[in-house]
Amino acid sequence: MTQTASSSESFDGFVLTELEIVRSSEERLKWLFRKLRFNPQLHDSFLQELAVVRKRAERLDAILTRFEEI
Repeated sequence: MTQTASSSESFDGFVLTELEIVRSSEERLKWLFRKLRFNPQLHDSFLQELAVVRKRAERLDAILTRFEEI
């Protein structure tokens, strides 16, 4: 399977964007985690955001693993 330069750049851009989103979400989770001790009502928000980040990271991992196999 060959890729054009344009589709390769598009894929690279997608991967970088997803990595940036995961990284910024990780920072937000760290911030929320530090706040949990003083604001237990943030617990549900923390768990929801954690689930979203895990799904995004799993999708990205699946895409990259599949790409490595090609």
